Amino acid sequence: MLRLFLQDSPGKNEFEGPRGGYRQNSYQQVQVWYNGTKPIKIHDFAGLLYAPHAVVQIEFNGRFRSALVARQILLEGNNNIELDRGIVGKDFGQ
Repeated sequence: MLRLFLQDSPGKNEFEGPRGGYRQNSYQQVQVWYNGTKPIKIHDFAGLLYAPHAVVQIEFNGRFRSALVARQILLEGNNNIELDRGIVGKDFGQ
């Protein structure tokens, strides 16, 4: 399992989420924990994205699979979203 813990860095207005691996990953394999407030752009991501203080933007023709926690979620259009209901009630031991 890959677990990334990220925070804001000075000088950047936003960060772009990981790309690729859409079909191969799930919340059990890739987890991104972000405690910052800067916007996040996603195009193609599968895994858990926990960003309770950030706006997450899924770009046009973007794909997202698994679980997402955000202050706000923006969809640009023509997106493919698959939420993993098996994640409900899980303890991730952060």
